Amino acid sequence: MKLNIKNNPMLKDIPQEKLEAISAIIEKSGEHSNKELITYLMNSASLAGQKGINFSNAETELIVNALKSNMNPEEQKRVDALYNMAHILSKKQANS
Repeated sequence: MKLNIKNNPMLKDIPQEKLEAISAIIEKSGEHSNKELITYLMNSASLAGQKGINFSNAETELIVNALKSNMNPEEQKRVDALYNMAHILSKKQANS
């Protein structure tokens, strides 16, 4: 999947290394089925974190929206629900 993130105003101030990581995640997403995308995204974020690259909520949302662009509306709703659930769980873990 091609996505020109360099022109996205939300990401204009982030380091090049992080832009490249986001691009790689989006590019490799095409290798996974729609059912595997949330797991793939979570694993990718974890691997990036191990390398010292952490994504903001806005950056994560950009990746999720890019991944959803190849899905039908039902799949998009499912991804949104899973993303929202993961977001709530991560907030709870941060507060504990």
